[in-house]
Amino acid sequence: MSSSANLPTLSWVDLHSHSLISDGILTPEQVVERAAAAGVRVLALTDHDTVAGVERARAAAPDGLEVLPGIEISASHGAKDVHVLGYFAPAQLGMWDTFQATRKAARLDRFDEILDRLDTLGASVDREQVLAERAVDPNRVPGRPHVARALIAAGHVKTMQEAFERFLGNDAPAYVATRGLTVAEAIEQIHAAKGLAVVAHPIYGDLDQDLATFRDSGLDGVEAFHYSHDPEQRSHFAARAKDLGLLLSGGSDFHGQADDPAGELAHERLGQARLPVAAYEAFADALVSRTGYDPSLLGR
Repeated sequence: MSSSANLPTLSWVDLHSHSLISDGILTPEQVVERAAAAGVRVLALTDHDTVAGVERARAAAPDGLEVLPGIEISASHGAKDVHVLGYFAPAQLGMWDTFQATRKAARLDRFDEILDRLDTLGASVDREQVLAERAVDPNRVPGRPHVARALIAAGHVKTMQEAFERFLGNDAPAYVATRGLTVAEAIEQIHAAKGLAVVAHPIYGDLDQDLATFRDSGLDGVEAFHYSHDPEQRSHFAARAKDLGLLLSGGSDFHGQADDPAGELAHERLGQARLPVAAYEAFADALVSRTGYDPSLLGR
């Protein structure tokens, strides 16, 4: 396979973004506004375990910007945390009601356990202050980035990176594993909504050797062109996807703040995953085939 660095790429497609409905800091409307200003024409809103912001984002989208309904499901594979992106048609949004209600309760339980561990470690944060962010939107469920910001506010750490390294990262003492679906179950959930299932940022969690297993469970694609992947990683995962007969996707994983664990540049990140043209065309064709999406809305 030719190096992905030499292939024509797109700056107007972004298949991975977050709003304050999960762990971003901008409203769905603000994410759409930023995306439009960045020249994005196809944006997937993929909040964690919820689709509650999708209709708002779609309603706010100006002419020339299609908001693709999406979700990022927190799943597990053995001891590994795995995020599975789902893409589907607007008509399927109602199929997620039961799932997201169940996941909201589970995420709140995890949040409470993290705070209990921080108390034991002498790094307490104000639970009610963190939950007060939900006043912005009742669908919002606190996750680790919210706790990280609370740790900064309480003076326990100075940066988001320090919060994850000392307390919240996967090998840190306040980490609590996701208790949700297996990867196979997440894929099944997405397929039940007539969607495409894509494993997110495979460099996180060292998922390289697990991709074949995920493919055998029905996985449709790999996010080889995640913003944080360097050119060598992009080429590697693109080649792995080709070998396994999987689609390619790419996205900025935009959250709206500059100081987050992924090293985000808030005003420069949207649309900059640089998904190759041919990869996007194959992804869009598969999405149209699976969901019946209007191809003209996807730039096809």
